[in-house]
Amino acid sequence: MTDQFSRGDMARVSVNVAVAPALAFEIFTREIDRWWLRGIKFRHAGRQRGFICVEPRVGGRLFESVDADTDAVSTDAVYTDAVYTGAVSTDAMHTGDGHRRPGHAAPHVIEVGQVRVWDPPQRLVFSWRNANYAPGEHTEVEVGFAATARGTLVTVTHRGLASLRPDHPARHGLESAQFVRMTGLWWGEQMSSLREFSNASTIDASTTGTSTTKDRG
Repeated sequence: MTDQFSRGDMARVSVNVAVAPALAFEIFTREIDRWWLRGIKFRHAGRQRGFICVEPRVGGRLFESVDADTDAVSTDAVYTDAVYTGAVSTDAMHTGDGHRRPGHAAPHVIEVGQVRVWDPPQRLVFSWRNANYAPGEHTEVEVGFAATARGTLVTVTHRGLASLRPDHPARHGLESAQFVRMTGLWWGEQMSSLREFSNASTIDASTTGTSTTKDRG
């Protein structure tokens, strides 16, 4: 599946997190909205309200839901958990109770990718589409979770960058080596946020005596 991509044109970033692989996998997927950085550099929503979510299965979507109304109810962990577990559909996400708020537009759902491998707690693979990708264009992201003496080594490999034409807007005019470096730095910022969130989860677990993140608010 991954051999279609150029092995010489990929970005790879690793980070150590102080939690076991099973929890690291859960944080990366179920908790993604809490550690994934915000703002126009990292989300389609930019400064608007919204959340990012992974549907936990092969064929599931990595998507962003962006509120169409600036005064809409804030989306939070209650809603992302409900989508993750299948308790609500994307049509019901605007309120989390199965009904859209009267007088408010439905959220705009943007599919960023689709899950290709769902193998907790070792491996996650999903396709990747930037907002400026043309129909049919995609790259691929693989996330590995390897146990270490102090927790987990999380490694993100973003491959397929060579498939984007030299003048592609996603390259921002950069040559291949610079483009790969820029992509690696982008993921590096994300992984730093993942590490900080994971370490905070460890502190919370030691305080409460629990080892999951499901009740974090």
